[in-house]
Amino acid sequence: MTKNKANLMLLMIAILWGFGTCMMKIATSANLSTGLLNGIRGLIFSFLILVFFRKKIMKMTRKELIIALIAGIINTFGFIIQTIGIANTTPANCGFITVTYIVFIPLFVFIIYKQKIGLNHMISIIIALLGMVILTGVYQEGISLGKGNLFCLISALFFALSIAYLGNTAREVHFSIIAFMFGITLMVGGFFWWLVVENGIIGDINIKAGLVSTLYLGVVTSFLCQSMQIFAQKHTKAVVAGLILMLEGFFALVFSIILGYDTLTPNLVIGGVIMTIAFIISEIDFRRKKKDSVQKELIMTD
Repeated sequence: MTKNKANLMLLMIAILWGFGTCMMKIATSANLSTGLLNGIRGLIFSFLILVFFRKKIMKMTRKELIIALIAGIINTFGFIIQTIGIANTTPANCGFITVTYIVFIPLFVFIIYKQKIGLNHMISIIIALLGMVILTGVYQEGISLGKGNLFCLISALFFALSIAYLGNTAREVHFSIIAFMFGITLMVGGFFWWLVVENGIIGDINIKAGLVSTLYLGVVTSFLCQSMQIFAQKHTKAVVAGLILMLEGFFALVFSIILGYDTLTPNLVIGGVIMTIAFIISEIDFRRKKKDSVQKELIMTD
């Protein structure tokens, strides 16, 4: 797969995840607890992966198991903490705070893998964050770091680490193996949280809203999107992947408007344009252009 196709796949994931943010809020509003929601979501995820990629999973090596297990644990912490956060804040706030993982990805890549971050990526990160601030209107209304927002910020750290890990350590492991462990760890972690922390309480659940939202999160957001993410990240840089996936917050607002939860505002248009510019800049290799200009000068001198 080419880098452009991988980036296009990541863009599709951002769109589906944007709608998934709304579905997650619907699920928590339907009184599905954090543990139960993620446990069922992980169960659906791992079952579907096992159905379609059984032969590959059964042949996984011990090394692949360990790498995939670590990836799954990191991802599970992110999802459980994010679910706690979105239950205590608005989808817009959750979307904006969660995508700040774009700031943390270069830090993890530099600290853990000693990789230098390109000038184009650093500029893109700053511009993308500016776009998100304008898009969500937080510069006008502000965000108070309450319980929900704090948990969303912590989840952003885990998602950043997950993206950095997938783009480096887990690059050589088949995507189906990692996806399977994503589902298994989310299932085990979710049900453990439900039984131990939430005392196995089910409560008064809105069955219809809970069922539809959980199926979407399990089948589309987890099985389809995360399998595609793991596969696509093998063919692009972690920082670029983070920039594209950051558009999840933008699409979450778009779907909120379509569903009648919000109205079209200048902030949405301006912020969306700025984020598009950020992605374009991330694809420009300044070092190559500088190198080309130096070579031209040498040729002219000769």
